[in-house]
Amino acid sequence: MSATSLDGQLSLMEQQLDEAFRALVAADVNSLREASRRMQDIAVGLAPLLGIPLAGRLTAVQTRRIKNVASRLPMLRENLARCASMVDRAVAIVVPTERQSTYAVKGAYGSAMRQTGTVKGLLA
Repeated sequence: MSATSLDGQLSLMEQQLDEAFRALVAADVNSLREASRRMQDIAVGLAPLLGIPLAGRLTAVQTRRIKNVASRLPMLRENLARCASMVDRAVAIVVPTERQSTYAVKGAYGSAMRQTGTVKGLLA
């Protein structure tokens, strides 16, 4: 494990987290999507570096940075969930759901034919 590669990957992850938070605050969907994609790519690069036994190999600064990233990811996820909830509520206000369907049928299999009382013909 190279300390410079781990530090570089951590720096990239911290930058992308900052960018994702900025995009979320600005409600910039395209920037948020791109920052999320880059964070995923960086996480794939970090996985092999962090997958080896690290006992005693990390400095105090690296440990603090990893814990900082690990604590910020759930915060981003929670803020994304809040934003999605607000969007769902706004959509429900703008396009309310109809309580009764326009083409609803009464009964389990549809309505029976209306009887008129006259027989016009017998079909076999």
